[in-house]
Formats: sequence, structure tokens, C-alpha cells
Amino acid sequence: MSKPTLTSTRRTRKLTRALALAGAVIGATALAGLSHSSAIAAGPQDAVSIELYPDEASGFRVGKWRATGAIEAWGTYVRTGGHANPSIPGCVWLDACYLEHTGAFQEEFVLTSSRAVEDTITIMAEEQLTRRDTIPPPSTGVWQIKAGTGSYDRLSGHGTSEFIVGDPLTLSLTGVISKAD
Repeated sequence: MSKPTLTSTRRTRKLTRALALAGAVIGATALAGLSHSSAIAAGPQDAVSIELYPDEASGFRVGKWRATGAIEAWGTYVRTGGHANPSIPGCVWLDACYLEHTGAFQEEFVLTSSRAVEDTITIMAEEQLTRRDTIPPPSTGVWQIKAGTGSYDRLSGHGTSEFIVGDPLTLSLTGVISKAD
């Protein structure tokens, strides 16, 4: 065997550094992708906060969302369904609703990740509108995950909701989530 030369030793060091750097870049890229799309903590139930920001021009039917905590993600949403207590029939979509009394309603939202259209979360919310002379009136209630697709497949969760009338209008969902193995 021949003795290593100074040139071959330098090439080996450069190659080793290049491979280490490439591994670090690949690892960081993989972690960044998980962090954005579905990084769900390993615990059985982990805290999450999801905020929906409705677009007033659409009649509150579409908007943007952002999740923090167990999921770090954002994207767009569509309100796909809902119905109200018969005593508040004009308030299903909160378009123009002056309440004479408190009433209950349900809504369904499909949240799509900005990372991949196949990553969706369907959320059902059951809320109680509070009599108030504001449009839309504030509401509080509960929510649960009805379904998930893509990286959110087998996701479950539940918590409390509050529609905050302010700038911006916000439907704030706080609670816990978990993902089945």
C-alpha cells in the first residue's frame, strides 16, 4: 500500500466536509417540511391553537387559517356546511343577523394546508350566538376534528371555540390533538 499524499488527504477532508454538509442540509430540509405540514408532537394529546380569519367580502365562507402548538401550519379554508336552530334561521352564515335571543348553530370547515392540497383537516364546530347588536354577533362553543387527509390522516382533536369580533375577525379554536399510529 502506498503512503497517503498531502493532496489525497486534502481531497478526503473536502469530501468528508461536503458529505457532512449535504447530510445536514437534507436533514434540515426534511425537518422543515415536517414542521410546516404536520409536525405533531409524540404525546397522546398535545395542545393546539387554530385561528380562522374569515374574508368578509365572501360572506365569511372562505378565509385563511394558522395553527400553532402541536401543528405548525397555515393555509386557506372553506366553510362547507352548517345549520342553525330554527329560531335563528337567518344566522346560519352570519351574513346579516341581529339576534333577538341566544341561539345555537353548527358549522363545518375544510382547512387546506399551504404546503400540499392533499393535506386537509375537516372541523365541525357547534357554537352559541350571543345576543348583541353587532354583525356578526360573537359566539362561543366547542369543536372537533371530523376527518383528515394526507399528512393529517388519522388526526383527532377537540376543544373550545370563540368567534372574536375585532380587527381581524377571528374564529379561535383551542384544544388538544393526537394522531393514531
